[in-house]
Amino acid sequence: MGTYTPLDLNSLYNTGLDILGGQGPLGAQSFRGLPFALGSDAGGCLIACSGEHSGVEIPVGRRATWMIVAHRLLESRIADNGPLATLVAE
Repeated sequence: MGTYTPLDLNSLYNTGLDILGGQGPLGAQSFRGLPFALGSDAGGCLIACSGEHSGVEIPVGRRATWMIVAHRLLESRIADNGPLATLVAE
């Protein structure tokens, strides 16, 4: 496995753990062996891309072969014959 570097997204966080019911990981994390840098303040530690939050532009600032995003499904209509997936980024 190559070297993976988490991006500093502190200036982009637009929501806190309340969107996840008040619980969730903070700070440096490893998911499936990959490093992620989550916010350390429970009030502003995540990026939301729905509802009142229209998303953010993430400046990478260097050449990237891969960009891996840690995400969580907050709601689903699959049980009601809804779509299996929806576009969240282009």
